[in-house]
Amino acid sequence: GSSEKIVNTQVIPTAESAILEVIENAIDANAKTIEIRVLSTTSFSIRDDGAGIDENNFNLIGTERFTTTTRTSFEKCGCRGQSLLALAGLCTMKIVTKTNEQQKDASSKRIRKGILISQGADRRIAKTGQGTTVTVHELFENIPVRYKLLKKRNITSFLESVCVITKDYAICHPSISFQVYGSSRSRTSRTKSQLHIRPHESVLSRMLYFGIV
Repeated sequence: GSSEKIVNTQVIPTAESAILEVIENAIDANAKTIEIRVLSTTSFSIRDDGAGIDENNFNLIGTERFTTTTRTSFEKCGCRGQSLLALAGLCTMKIVTKTNEQQKDASSKRIRKGILISQGADRRIAKTGQGTTVTVHELFENIPVRYKLLKKRNITSFLESVCVITKDYAICHPSISFQVYGSSRSRTSRTKSQLHIRPHESVLSRMLYFGIV
């Protein structure tokens, strides 16, 4: 309903905030590598090699107000389940995840505008190791005015904004490798590397890498 849309857009007000929330989920999952692919101004995919989402928590994602981060977890970035719930209500979202305990198939879930479309095993990425991939298509498709503005946005400036966000997180989390892929041409499915940040030993060494100090 309208009230849910209002709540969702308060949690996810912009495309950048959507990417930010998924990056924070990956950091909370202790990822060593975070790969961001900007597919368009309304679509993106973020893959990490973190701990993955266990079956009990995965079943709850996008279906109720649920979080895997407690209020006392000060080392965590945020409330993972709540951000994914809000995001799932504003787009078509697919989540594929695999934990270290899952020997074979990964778990997959597809949600469109808050409604569960499919859920089950995903054998295609069974050999890729643990981690989570969140793919978002047509962000804000059920918020017509916001969706129209986002579709008109310049892809080059959007990619630059995503790179700035990624660099900010990279400085605070030097042990994580960050990669951003995208294309400045809006009518192409091919993406190229926009940013590749290797792991560093400390915040200082990463700041030196960026030329900040």
